[in-house]
Amino acid sequence: MPYKSKIINYSKYIFAITQIVFIVAFIYLMNTSTMTETELDNQLMNTKITPSIDFDHHHRLWEQVLQQSTETVFNSTGINYAKLHKNHEILIKYTRLLQAVTSQQFERWTRNQQLSYLINAYNAFSILLVAKHYINDDGEAIDSVKEIGGILKSTWEIKIFNLLGKYKTLDDLEHIAIRQNFNEPRIHFVLNCVSVGCPKLKTAPYIATLLDRQLEEATRDFILDPYKNRIDVKEETLYISQIFDWYEVDFTTGTESV
Repeated sequence: MPYKSKIINYSKYIFAITQIVFIVAFIYLMNTSTMTETELDNQLMNTKITPSIDFDHHHRLWEQVLQQSTETVFNSTGINYAKLHKNHEILIKYTRLLQAVTSQQFERWTRNQQLSYLINAYNAFSILLVAKHYINDDGEAIDSVKEIGGILKSTWEIKIFNLLGKYKTLDDLEHIAIRQNFNEPRIHFVLNCVSVGCPKLKTAPYIATLLDRQLEEATRDFILDPYKNRIDVKEETLYISQIFDWYEVDFTTGTESV
């Protein structure tokens, strides 16, 4: 029986492989270009920090940053990122002090000292992240904090610090360090995720001795903010912030409902 050669059309396989390679390369670049820059440029993850002997629970360096960089726009306190982008040495110094705290030292603190430390840390690292990447590769100011992240990792999942030897992302701080260890729904009115729908940024740090009062004030301010919550009398409808939906379990479990 004569041998019949079989002709295989490789073109369709080559095209399919090329498409896969292109998609993988695109995802990699979109996900890692900014993230790698964030991890290396901030010099926080790779900097050896001497453990702190004492810690300033008044967070004076953070207070200095807030007083120098905040401004009021449309009845809301925000950061002048153009200014902070050019000069954020004090903020970096403060974040290094935060990272110098050891887990053993943290465990010896009171509950309010621990919580105020974590709240201030979340807000400080959020603002530092935006300040350092406020100008994009095209020399333009970014429009949203989401631009700093990638496709596979959001801005809040980027490793940008090392707190207490285990927390490395903003999501770690909010969902593990705070939400899992503190039964305190009012933290959702003080954690500033540098987005329009987030709670207002206060011009003073959260301090252990004043924390309960500060949380109460922040809760009241958020609930009464017409940009976050409002009543339409004509439609007899109450419009509330999505925060109450996203974190419903925090507001209804193990505590009095807000």
